[in-house]
This record gives sequence, C-alpha cells and structure tokens, in this order.
Amino acid sequence: MDRSTTPMARSPSETVTLHRSPSSDGSCCRMGTSKTMDQSGLTPHHATTTYRDLYDATPSPSARKSESNRRAPVTPPSPPSAGRIIGSSIRALSLREDTNPPAEELHTDGDHGSVEGEHDALDDSDENYSYSIRQEELPPAPIYDRRLQNALKAVRTELTQIASLMQTSELYRDNSSAFYNLYQQTLEASQFTYPETRLVGFIGDSGVGKSTLINSLLDLEGLARSSGDGAACTTVVTEFRHVDAQHPRQYTIEADFMDRDEIRELLEELLRSFRGYYTREFVEVESAQEQEKIKAAAIRARDTLTSLFPNHAEVNHEYLAAEGIEAEQAILQHLKELAMGVRDHWPGGPDAEQYRVVAEDDDECKNRLDELTTDPGEPSKPAIWPFVKVIRVYLKSPILRTGLVLADLPGFRDLNYARSKSELKQFLISRRNNQVTQTLSRKRNDRARVFCVSNTLYSDHREDDRDQADEYIRLSGIPELRRYCQSVPAEAQLRSTESFIKNQAPAILGSLTQWTLARTDSVTVDRAETLRQVLSEAEKIIQTRLHSHQSGILSIEKTIESQFKNQIVGELRDIRSDWKDGAIEASRQWETWHHASYAAWCRHHGTHTTKTVGYRCWNDEILQPMFEIMDPCWDEFMEWLEEQGETLEEQVSDVFQTVCDLISEHSHISPDSLGNLQASIEARQRCIMDDISSSIEGLVDGTEHIKLDALQAHDSSYIASAMRPAYNECNALSGTGSHAKRKQAMQRHLQYSYVFKQYVTNLRDEHYGMMTAIFSSLEEAIQKQAEKIIRDLRASVTVEGELTEADQVPEFVERLSHRLGNLRECLQRTEDIIAQVKQ
Repeated sequence: MDRSTTPMARSPSETVTLHRSPSSDGSCCRMGTSKTMDQSGLTPHHATTTYRDLYDATPSPSARKSESNRRAPVTPPSPPSAGRIIGSSIRALSLREDTNPPAEELHTDGDHGSVEGEHDALDDSDENYSYSIRQEELPPAPIYDRRLQNALKAVRTELTQIASLMQTSELYRDNSSAFYNLYQQTLEASQFTYPETRLVGFIGDSGVGKSTLINSLLDLEGLARSSGDGAACTTVVTEFRHVDAQHPRQYTIEADFMDRDEIRELLEELLRSFRGYYTREFVEVESAQEQEKIKAAAIRARDTLTSLFPNHAEVNHEYLAAEGIEAEQAILQHLKELAMGVRDHWPGGPDAEQYRVVAEDDDECKNRLDELTTDPGEPSKPAIWPFVKVIRVYLKSPILRTGLVLADLPGFRDLNYARSKSELKQFLISRRNNQVTQTLSRKRNDRARVFCVSNTLYSDHREDDRDQADEYIRLSGIPELRRYCQSVPAEAQLRSTESFIKNQAPAILGSLTQWTLARTDSVTVDRAETLRQVLSEAEKIIQTRLHSHQSGILSIEKTIESQFKNQIVGELRDIRSDWKDGAIEASRQWETWHHASYAAWCRHHGTHTTKTVGYRCWNDEILQPMFEIMDPCWDEFMEWLEEQGETLEEQVSDVFQTVCDLISEHSHISPDSLGNLQASIEARQRCIMDDISSSIEGLVDGTEHIKLDALQAHDSSYIASAMRPAYNECNALSGTGSHAKRKQAMQRHLQYSYVFKQYVTNLRDEHYGMMTAIFSSLEEAIQKQAEKIIRDLRASVTVEGELTEADQVPEFVERLSHRLGNLRECLQRTEDIIAQVKQ
C-alpha cells in the first residue's frame, strides 16, 4: 500500500487515528461519488460558506512553485525517537486578527501585512486557472452560515470604521484621556477573531503518513517533515496553529524544553530500554513478539543516546551494558551530568525553558524545524530534539483560521515496514473505501467517521489545470477531511461569537455612547453633586465586591481550596495506612506467580496480558482499596464544585443588581446618560458572567481530569508515576536469585517508600496549580471589566458649563454618534441572524 494513502477514523476526543488498510489490493482514498460523500454526513445539499466567505478572510497565499521546481527535496530520515510518550497540556489561545485592517489609515501596533482585498484581482485570476483551497466549502454548521459570516464582516467593518474615525481626533494620541482608552477597546474589538481553539491530533504507526497528511490538509508542501519512504520522521509533538496576538507573524516557531526532572526521567527510560536488551535480563524474556519489541526499543534508545552524546566515547555499548544494579545507577548519574552539558547547546542558553524564532519564508521555517527535530549537521554537536517537549508553528492558513489546531504526533513505534504498491484506479478506490469503512465501522459499532484519503493524488495533481485538478483532488478525499476537521471547533466558535455580538460589542458601544452623551446631557451643580454621590457609592460597591481582597471571587477560591483539602486530600491521608495494607496484600498474590510472569509484568510496568494469566493491571489492584472509599468522595466534591459556580454567579448578580437599583433610583436626574449607563453596565455584567461560566467550566473539567488520574491506572496517572521507580528497580535485577530480589524490592517499595505520600502530594500540587491559574485569569478579566465600568461611571456626570472631552470636538461627536447608530443597527441584525441559524 502506498504510504501516503491512509484510512482514518476520528475518536470522540478529536484524535485522528492513522493505520494500515486491512487489504493490499490498492490505495485507499475517499471516492468522489455522491453516495460515498453522503455517507460521511458532511456533504451538504445546498451551497454553503467557503473559506473565502469567512468574515475575516484574507487574500489567497501566493501561488505554489511551478511543477518543474515545486518538489522539495526529501528530508533525510530523522533520528529514531526515544520511544517516550510525552504528555502536554493543550490550552485554548486567544486569537487576534493577523494583518488585515480594512482601512488604510487605521493604525495598529501589530503585524503589517496585506490589506484585505489588496490582491483580490490577482487572486481571482489565479483561482480561475488553478485549484484554490479558498473555494472549498465549509461544513454546514451554524457558525459557517453565509448570512452570519456576512453579518460578522459587517460588524467588524463598522467597528473598524469607528476606530478609523477616532484616529481623526487628536484625543486618541493622549493616553491620559478617556477617549484614548475607548479607542483601544474599539480597535481590539475591530480585530475580533475566533478566540477558541480545538486540537485534532494525528496518531498511528510510524511512517504511515501522518505528517504528509497534515501537509495536504494545510495545503503546504513539506512543512511537516516526511521522508517519503515510509520512515519515521516526527520525533517531537508538533502543533500547527493560526497566528495570534502573541504570535502575529507567519512562520513563528516556539519550542518548549524539558526541565531537569523530565530530563532525568527520559534518561532513566532510555537507559532502561537499552539495558532491557543488551544485559542478561533479556534471557528471561520468552515471547518472541516481546523480544522484538524490546530489541526495537533498545536500538532507538542507543541511537538517541548517541545523538545526545556524540563527543563522549565512554558512552558506548560496553559501558551502558555493564551488569548490576549498582552499575546502572552509576551510569545514570554520569548521563545526568553529561546532559547538563548538552543544555549549553540549547538555543536560548542552558536555562531556557522556551525558544522562539520567526522564519522569513517556508524554506527557512523547514530548516528551523529541522534544527529542533533532527541531528545537527556537525557530527560532534549534540542533538536538541530528545529534550524538546512540544513545538508550535504559527501560520496564516485558511484551515487554521477557524481555531483548528493540527498536532503531528510521533508514531507508536519507529519501525519501517514495507509498503506494497498498487495502481490508483477508480474501481479499486471505490471498492477499498467501502470495505475499509464497513470494517472500521463494525469495529466501533458504526460510530466512527471513516475517511479514506490519498496524499499522492492530492500532491501529484495539486498544480494541474483547474478542471483536471478539481476531479483528482476531490477523489483524494483531502477536501472532505478538511471539512470534517472544521466541524471540530464549530460549536465553540458559535458560542464565543454569540457572546461577542450580544455582550462584548454592546458593552463597547455603551461606553462610546456614554462618552458622547457627556456633551448633551449636562445637569445643574446641585443635581451633579447628588449624582456624584450616587455614582461614587456605585463605584465603591464595584471596587469592594468585584475588585478587592473582599471580593466574592477570592472568597470562592479559598472555599474551593479548603474543601478540596478536607474532602479529598484529608480523606486520603486518613485512609493511607489501610490503603497501604490493601496494596501489600494484593502484591502478595502476585508473588505466587511463575518467575517469568512476574518479570514480564515488571517489564510492562504492571500492565500486561498473557494466555496463562490473562489481563492484569497491578497499579489498578494497588488502587482498589483506596478507590472504594475515594470514588464516592470525588463524586460528592464534583457535585459541590459545580454548585460553587452557581453561587459565584448569584453573588456577582447581586452586586450588579445593587448597583443598577442605586442608579435607577436617580435616573430622572439625567435620563439619557443614566439610561445608557445602566444598559452598558448590564452588558459588562454579561461579559463577566461569560468569564465566570468559562472559568468554572475549565475548573470542573480540570478537576475531572485530576480525578481520572487519581482513580485510574493509565500511564500518566498518579499511581503509575509513584510506582515507576519500583518497576525500574525490579527490571534492573537479573541472574540467579533475581526473582526473590524482585519480590523483595516490590514489598519494600510498597511498605517503606513514600509511594502513597508522593501520590497525595502530586495530586494536591496539580489541583492547586490548576486552580490558581484559572482564578488568576478570572480575576484579571473581571478587573478589566470593573475598570471599564468605573470609567463609565465617572463619565456619566457633566455639570452645566463644564468642558468635557466631547465638548472639545463637537463636529467629531456628531460623526461618531452617527457611526454608533449604524453599529447598533448592525449588531441587532446580527443577533437576529444568530437566532435564526441556531434554530
């Protein structure tokens, strides 16, 4: 089978799994018939929005290189990976507009790219003759409805025109003025882009074509490294994201490096993998299949260590394979010392936790990525890639503009497998598609979305004449998969867009209107004094109950921290002794096993299956005594936690109700100004409620993940981390008497080590760190909204004869008021459209 042609299934967690086809009679790709496309559930029965129709669309990228020179040289195979699974936290980024201020006079401090529409004529001409991703249809989700996209474009245009108008007043240059702050708010709103991100990870065996597929989806040739011969190339998790406010430039590369503890864990695993094959303990492995896996892991570990320490001749086969647990500990300590020297070669210096570089073009971007993911050209220079946790590449790509993030993941293993070649004929493609789809759907109870794609068809015909290219590209299945990927962030983006239209934009509109009313809605001195007292009291309420150490936010944070400490951490400490006794009792049952079985389970870190024993998970059995007590405790805590979100929302609502009631009682003094002020405050309240809802949702989700890591025994669980040293010690033992020594080591670890204490400490620290980050972000968001409310309060009182900022520019205020009226109507129309598309 052609390596670039891969059947794919998406799991509910937005992970795309790549694997080999069950048959070998031809390449598998998405057949371009209406029947097959309907089965995917994606092909609409009416015209939908294209990438070009998106409200923030920019001109097409420049055309690809001609067929004669467009083929990039095949990059050499990367060094085999360490075979290590690296966990990384995926967080949503707040995206901003990249380069396209629609008005030439609009000043921004960001990236200065092409103005939208500047090259439209050229793009239209190019797209008439060559295939363009911008003409592909998006899935029929409400957020991609053409009416809504046009409405969003109109809202952004209105906001941009208001920001441009504000630049005509000198006040926008005075950063001490209220006008300057309003200009900054308006400018930021005019650059609104989808703020949510959703990640789709591509997983599968090494060399099946994950990187090539990502290149096809991005419509960028050779950016994600691919050898072209079935060899494994991806050594580091690589995410492809759209440019954002923090990374506004095309081809920005950001790499996170391992810390000292992570480096230590990696070296332990590399050494353990190497010694699992090259020392006497390999003799105890009886299964031929397991022997092959151990050998492959050892070769990868050897090559990785060679890449890390090319200048150290002592790091050779004989040295690394020295027998005995004492020798292993000495070797490990030496490797740790050598690794500190490797850090000196890190870009950014030995203490750098992160490295960022901006490439000028795609060729430089590829070269920079190679520096982070492959062995250096100089044989004496140590490699960087083993110590890189994750790489993020920021691009201006239509497919990423919607908040989609594509993650290229290292293969399950780095073995090359022969690929059978076959012709791509439409009959075989159709038959293969149906066969693969039916097979995979049966395995997943008909719940899987199956796509059969051909990167070869896509790449070979990408530059053909338009009519011919359209047919081959459709047959490749890539556009249909692209459309499916766009459905992943669709729901989240609709929610964020609705919040922008109903809450954030009206809040800015209210503040701008408040500024203009200062010129026309003045009051007498006596009434002004009364209003100042009222608004001063309102400001005090906002400051005290939303914006200080007495705020309900801080109170809820402390309450949650205390409840977690008492209900989860405290309970774990109370039962620790009984839990330990139960775990030791479980381990005594393992001691009755045959020595070969016991050793096999140790090699697999407690989770293994054989015909004789069946499936057993030692870590799960260690957890069982604790699980029976803690599972109900966790359920109660999760239920209580969700109630705290409702409590916080009620507290904040009470604050705003008090403020609005106070203002309402005196609205007759200045009806226009105070009426608008109240509407503006209500819009700010909705913004804060959105922030609270989002934060509590993140807190509940994060706590749920911690709960799963606490009660389950998967590789990244707390118990797996706490038990890893015990398995490593057992695996270092070999030869006569090793079985008895393994059992003793396991008993010693469970009875006398800090395994249970470490478990509780890790759980507590992770929860505290997550909660602190979420509440810090929430407090910052609320503080910003509170400051805007306070500015509106202070702008709401104008004494007769007093010269305000608006009084200084009367003609400008008239023009601005007209624009604000247009924006108000535009927002109302957009809100109506959102209601329609959601039906």
